[in-house]
Amino acid sequence: MSELVYPPVIAVARGLFAAMGLRFTIEGAEHLPRRGGAVIASNHVSYLDFAFLGYAALPAGRKIRFMAKDAVFRNPIAGPLMRGMHHIPVDRTAGSAAFKQALTALALCKPVLDGDILSLDPSKLAHLLPERLQKPCHTRSSAFIQETHAEDFPCLLRLGEIRTHGIATVIVDKNYRAVTAITDRNVILVKGRVVFEGDSRALLAQPDVLHKHLGV
Repeated sequence: MSELVYPPVIAVARGLFAAMGLRFTIEGAEHLPRRGGAVIASNHVSYLDFAFLGYAALPAGRKIRFMAKDAVFRNPIAGPLMRGMHHIPVDRTAGSAAFKQALTALALCKPVLDGDILSLDPSKLAHLLPERLQKPCHTRSSAFIQETHAEDFPCLLRLGEIRTHGIATVIVDKNYRAVTAITDRNVILVKGRVVFEGDSRALLAQPDVLHKHLGV
C-alpha cells in the first residue's frame, strides 16, 4: 500500500504548527507499539483532534488510520486526501462494513503495512455494531455484555472483540466499571503524573483512589 499522501500532509501540518508557534508536550508515546496492529480509543472534541493525535504518534514512527463519517470522503477536497491516507469511511447506517475494513487495517484479515494503528471514537462505536445488534439492550444476551455492561457502552463489544485477537488497545475513559472488565493494565494520570498503575483487580480494591481521582 503506497504512502504518497500521508508524508506531505504531515509536513504541511508540522509547518503550520511551527508558523503558529505551537509547541506540544507528548507523554506516554513509549506505550505505542513500534510494530503490529493497535487501537487508540480517543475522545473526539474538535475537528483538529486527528492532527494532534497523529502528531503524538510520530515519535513512535507510526501513522494512524482514522475512522470518519463517510460524508467527509465525498467532499471534493477532503475526500481524496482521506482516501490517500487510507483512513476508513463509516456509513452510520451500515457500520459493519467499516468494522471489517478496520480489521483489515489491523492486519487481522490480511497483512497491511505490518499492521496499522487505528483511531476511533468510543462514543460513536455503536455505529460499528452489526445491524442485527443495533437494537434495544435486552435483545443482546451474552456473558460479555453482562460482565462489562456493554448494553450501556456498545463500544465495548467491538473493543472486546479486537482484544481477543491480541491487538494492543489504548482506551481513554474514566468509566472504570466498564473499562476494567476488559483491560489488563490501568493507568490514572493527573496533570501528566501517574497516580495509579496496575491491573483491574488492584484498582477496584482501592476505593479511595477511585473516589479521589475518578469521582466515584
